[in-house]
Amino acid sequence: MIIVIDGYNVLKLVHSSKSVGESVRTQFLKQLAAYGKQKGHTLHLVFDGGPYDMSTSERLGQATVVYV
Repeated sequence: MIIVIDGYNVLKLVHSSKSVGESVRTQFLKQLAAYGKQKGHTLHLVFDGGPYDMSTSERLGQATVVYV
C-alpha cells in the first residue's frame, strides 16, 4: 500500500502549537518509518512551508520525505 501524508498538517493536528520544531518532526519521521517497515507500506511524506535549508528529499527506510 502507498500512503501519502501532509506532514505539517498532521503534526499541527496532533500538537496544539502553531509551529512544529525539528525534534517533533524528526520523531514523527522515525515513527512513520518504523510503521512502514513493520507493515510493508511505502510512505510519502510532504512537508511544505517549512525551512528551506533542508534537502529537497530524503529516504528513511520505507518513507520518502519531500520538502517543498
